[in-house]
Parts: sequence; C-alpha cells; structure tokens
Amino acid sequence: MNYGKPAFTFKHYPYGRPECVPDVMLEVTLFNRDLTRNEIIEEFGRFLVGAGYYFAENETIGVITDE
Repeated sequence: MNYGKPAFTFKHYPYGRPECVPDVMLEVTLFNRDLTRNEIIEEFGRFLVGAGYYFAENETIGVITDE
C-alpha cells in the first residue's frame, strides 16, 4: 500500500460545473495503488451511490467483453 499520493480520484460536481455557486463537490480519493480491478470497480460503485445514483440489489457494475 502506498499512502503518499492519490492513486485514483473520482469527482462529481452536482451542479454541473466546479465554478457554480453553491460550490459543492463530492470527491473520493483512493490512496492504495495495489487495488485489483474489481476492487476499483466496487469503490466506483460506492462513489456513484454517494453521488445519488441508485442500484438495485441485483444490479452490479462490471466489465463487458466485446466480441
């Protein structure tokens, strides 16, 4: 684990742009550079829930393979 610099940062501006008043931003920063792809996807899903998106119990975020 590396706790020095951020490895990933997800940002959401609920009012469309950062310079808008009121100045509101939701930010999730992951410092662990050793996360697996699935762990990063799980964290992104939590970020989306924090941003107000709803997922039913049978819904997940995943990787789709194009054929």
